[in-house]
Amino acid sequence: MKEHPEVVLAEENSWVGTYFYDITHPTYLNDYLPKALKQVDDWGYEAVKFDTLPICMERTEQYHERLYDKSLTTYGAFRNMIAKTREILGKDRYLLACSGNNQSDVIWANEYFDAARIGLDIFSWQDFINNCVYRTMEFYPFHNIQFYNDPDNVVIREEFNTMNQAVSRAVFVSMLGMPITFGDDLTELAPERVNILKRVIPALDITPKDISARVDRPEVLVTNLKIAKDWEDYNVVSLFNTTETEKTYYFDLLKDSELDGEYHVYDFWNDKYLGCVSGGVTIKLEPCQTAVLSVRKKADIPQIVSTNRHITQGAQEIESITFDGNTLCVSANVIKGDLYKIALHIPNGYTLLSSQNLDCKTEGDITYLSVLPQKTELCTFRIEFKN
Repeated sequence: MKEHPEVVLAEENSWVGTYFYDITHPTYLNDYLPKALKQVDDWGYEAVKFDTLPICMERTEQYHERLYDKSLTTYGAFRNMIAKTREILGKDRYLLACSGNNQSDVIWANEYFDAARIGLDIFSWQDFINNCVYRTMEFYPFHNIQFYNDPDNVVIREEFNTMNQAVSRAVFVSMLGMPITFGDDLTELAPERVNILKRVIPALDITPKDISARVDRPEVLVTNLKIAKDWEDYNVVSLFNTTETEKTYYFDLLKDSELDGEYHVYDFWNDKYLGCVSGGVTIKLEPCQTAVLSVRKKADIPQIVSTNRHITQGAQEIESITFDGNTLCVSANVIKGDLYKIALHIPNGYTLLSSQNLDCKTEGDITYLSVLPQKTELCTFRIEFKN
């Protein structure tokens, strides 16, 4: 700035900084910007975020007559600058935009960005509802199509959340395949809250079906995620009580998930089999609670109805499932020191003979097979039956 005072558009004290640049000036575009982005490389970062963009745009508009190229509109000037940034970084670098209150702040140059923050800070519960949940509904048609919705940090510490609220925050972001960035000091989190994060990461590269239609802001928000794998098609459904009062919700297979027939339903967070149902099931939701259900079509052979590794209950860690004769083979990625548990439904006519190196426990209609991995690896479990 000492060498090139001509690139300083304004000097004015604000919470975002003191100096605002003339982003239309050739020296800024061709000298400063490449050096600044190279500095990010030298620091070792692989992603770039342009923060406080709305305020910078306001200053560019406010001092428009000072611009080197006054023929450009404010939006045009910023689009040129971001296009230059993308040219310098290349197409494969992750580039994130900061948003503001206005929709235009999110989408004004979205073809250059990989992701865009879609709302304001989300520390308090009501801020999370307003600036994350409702904003996600607005922008979800863009998600994983034009850019990734970035809902701001996943904040789950006790200062801002009950356990139900912590689970609901984490599940909402992960179920919708949005970027998860931690907003807490993990060394200060209680183990049960760290476990919440373990069960929602990684966020899968997904676009659930129903969220974009739910713009009516219902008290119980239903997200219907259709899982399509080589080894199975099934559904994962979250029922999110956005209110601070208890709710009872009837999960209707046909209405909520377009499913007809008999389905095994498993409650992930309560680690509970809810039965094989043909119409639906009634779920009681505590204030701010989210229930995550695995919904799998009933088969006449032994079948997995849930796993404990991830809220998608199989989609994240399982590589393959086969049933050949009387042997069920499951190949799954396990994590050292993290108990891995499979919930298995064994229909009448089949008897479990051998579960290899898995511990076995039966509760009601479900047989639980578990192992504590000694290392992180892909394991194949062979489970033998007699019929």
